[in-house]
Order: sequence, then structure tokens, then C-alpha cells
Amino acid sequence: MEQSLSQSANSIRKKYEDQLPKRSKFDFIIFIGLFASVVTILSPLSGIWDILFAPAPANLPEIISVTALVFLLALCIIYIAYREISAKHRFSEYVIYSHYVNHISRDYMNAPDEKKESSVILEDITDKVAEIFSITCGKKCYCTIKSVTDNSEVYELFTDRLSSADKTPIPINKFSSLLSIIDGKTPRYYICDDVFGAFKLHKYKHPKLEDYQLENSIWGKRGWPLQFKSTLVLPIRYFDNENMETPQYLGFLCVDCKSKNAFDHRYHPEMAAAFADLIYILLSVTDSKN
Repeated sequence: MEQSLSQSANSIRKKYEDQLPKRSKFDFIIFIGLFASVVTILSPLSGIWDILFAPAPANLPEIISVTALVFLLALCIIYIAYREISAKHRFSEYVIYSHYVNHISRDYMNAPDEKKESSVILEDITDKVAEIFSITCGKKCYCTIKSVTDNSEVYELFTDRLSSADKTPIPINKFSSLLSIIDGKTPRYYICDDVFGAFKLHKYKHPKLEDYQLENSIWGKRGWPLQFKSTLVLPIRYFDNENMETPQYLGFLCVDCKSKNAFDHRYHPEMAAAFADLIYILLSVTDSKN
């Protein structure tokens, strides 16, 4: 029995290990980008060479126009490089927030039972998740922890300080994002870059959209009942070694952004998953003490 449990645990770890990003020794996209940049710069330079060293007298307007073109192209390349460096810097801020969240969680776990205040720490974590996603996305983000009831309903347990929690239980089947995770269509996480576009295609459901009519606004900017246009949802759950088919769901971690195309599909789901795992531990400890 112990051997079978050990093998099951090892298979789980192997499954998670396989989800780690694989670093490529050669990035074809970066190579194409560098090649195109070099060609783009050298092409106008050949025109300048012909103008400066041609036997005929140099044409001043042509020299000015070609030089200006090269200068603008150089500025574009510098701007793109700056954006890439800034993005990496923003993602590095995650380390600081992650350490803070782990630090306060450790203190909570080691505190005497009579001094444990789960609501305070979970509210703080929810707020910090909203902050770090706002930093890494470069756009305002919101965070919500939804709790699952025994009747297959969810309600907003905690939200960041700029939002208000709705404690009304709502059936899970009214949320396409939650159903997508539970039904196994997107088992690890649900991400949507354009909620309004998905709603128009009848691919996104939300209780607040049940009475919304597309005729109200062609562009979805007037009367749109949701405060977000992009959404990322992670399950707060645990896979039992003895029963991998029915995970234990305690809730969902929802990160929403008011802009479209806000999330990085490679890094943001993994960032949110780290917080979701920690929240599961805190919620399970809280439940065991109640």
C-alpha cells in the first residue's frame, strides 16, 4: 500500500515537473527579429552611401530624408528593446511580492491558534496578488477568491481593497470559466484575453451577463456590466494520491484586468498558480481549526 502511494506521489511530481517551461537553445523568432532589424537598417544606409559618394553632386533633400528614416528606425528598435527590458523588470517584482506573501503565511501557520486571523491574511494576499498583476500587466487588475459550497455554488470570499465581495451563492454552472476547469476542458487554468469577444461568440458565461444585450453597444464600452475585459482563473484544489480523478476544490483564484490582451500566457498562469497553492494551504488549515 505504501509503495503504491509512493508511486502515485512520484507520478504527480513528475506531472508537475513536465509542466515546467523548457528553455530553448535557439529561439527562431528572436533570430528572425534580429535579422530583419539588421536588414532594415542596412537598406537605407546603402542609399546614403550612393548619395554621398556618387560622381554627381549630392542631393541634400535625399540625404536628409534617408538619414531621417534611418534615425526613426533606430529609435523604433531602441524602443522595442526598452519595452522588453521593462517587461522583464516588472516580472522580477514578483519575487519580492512572493517572498512577502510566503513570509506572512509562515508567520500565520506558526502563530498560536487563538491568534490566527485567517480573514486578515487572506485579504492581504488577495490585495498583493492584485498589485503584482497590475505591475506585471502594466494595467489595473483585480483579484477575487471564490469559495465553493457543498451545493456546487460559489461566492466571493475575499476581494482586493478596490473591490467589494458579493457573498451571494451562485451555481458554478453559471460561470463558463469555472466549468471549463472542473469539466477538464482547461484543467490547470482558464484564461481569456477578450471576454467581450468571447461573449459575442457565445463562449463566455457570467451571471452579470445574463440580462446584457449586445445591441446596447457595438464595441462593448457602454453598459458593459463587468469591470474586466481579460480574466485568468486558477483552481484552489488538491489531488488526493488515492483518487486523482476527483480533486478537492476549496475555491478559485480569479485575476481580472480591465483591458484586453493583458496576460502573458507563459508566465502569468504560473504566477497565479503559486498563489493558489498557498491559498489552498491557508484555507485548509483554517477549515481544520473550525
